Amino acid sequence: MILGSATRMSQAIGLHRDPIQYGLRPVEVELRRRIWAQICWLDVRLAEELGCEPTVSIGTYDTCLPLSITDEELTQLETNSLSEDRTFLGSSRTNLSIQPHQTLADSQQHHSPFTLMTFSLIMFEDCRVRGRLCLTRYQPKDSIFLGAVGQPKRMWNMGLSNSSLTEKSSWVNHLEEKLEQVYRLQSLDPADPLQSLVARLARLNVTKARFFLKLQRWKEAVPSMDPVEREQEMNKYGCLSTTFFYLC
Repeated sequence: MILGSATRMSQAIGLHRDPIQYGLRPVEVELRRRIWAQICWLDVRLAEELGCEPTVSIGTYDTCLPLSITDEELTQLETNSLSEDRTFLGSSRTNLSIQPHQTLADSQQHHSPFTLMTFSLIMFEDCRVRGRLCLTRYQPKDSIFLGAVGQPKRMWNMGLSNSSLTEKSSWVNHLEEKLEQVYRLQSLDPADPLQSLVARLARLNVTKARFFLKLQRWKEAVPSMDPVEREQEMNKYGCLSTTFFYLC
């Protein structure tokens, strides 16, 4: 209930819209992005625990992830923007305060340097994909959008089609590619405890996403099984089958 209230309050103050388009200062932009990313992560984690879909779904926000910069670097970036405002008094405030920040953001599209923010960014990247993997939309049988009265059904096929599974697999592949190339996991120092943890966590998240897809394929095959075979499969997956029954 607390998370739901926090999510709605965040939407009410516009955290779900990317702040860069409103001409806010770098520290405001980054803080709003960090808060929204944390809310989305908590939303996905709670959905996993409860075996349901996340409250925040793709297409309902456009807030980008925060930059991989420390609080000290963010403070310096803010100080520089304030200095530029004083130097060029009377010029456009938006361009002066945002441009250095935007330049840094553009450079991190291709390489995100390792900072204390990297651990959180890895989690945020993963929750975006996992949130979309477990997103399922339904239609009530008396919905006007069905065109005619019918049975309750998902907006997607009742069973996951091959194209749907292929598309979802591509999301996981893109996640792995981004983690390896943008965050450069191979170059992280295994002797550094935090860097080693980040590298292991990133690859673990990719493996977890692929396991999630495997469960979805299993769920699609369950209806065609005979009762004995189905019971064996349910026992094989144990408690996981209950959690993922509602997510698949």
